[in-house]
Amino acid sequence: MIPVHVDCPYNEVIYDKDQHVLAVISKECKEAFQLVPKMTDKGDVSYLRGPRENGKNYAEERRVLDTWYEYYVENPEDIEAFMEYFMMNTEFDYKQYMKSEPVIPPVNV
Repeated sequence: MIPVHVDCPYNEVIYDKDQHVLAVISKECKEAFQLVPKMTDKGDVSYLRGPRENGKNYAEERRVLDTWYEYYVENPEDIEAFMEYFMMNTEFDYKQYMKSEPVIPPVNV
């Protein structure tokens, strides 16, 4: 879902069909530490001689970045209530995407 009015309380809403979770990205910002690639004086990524324990072959540094608050709605009834409250296109059948499909394990041949 994308906002259609300026006063809408979210930037975007994403439904993850695999995990059956509705992720709501708010308009409210917060400061949070995040690891970002370390840059050289020329603006290039500073690479290391070998990979680190985490598998990355470049140096990282912690920086304070502005990020949006994220809310996760897991209860199907709450997801439907959220959709009904904020949805402008009421004719769209969003429930077809919320149905859980059975997972068929792969067959070893």
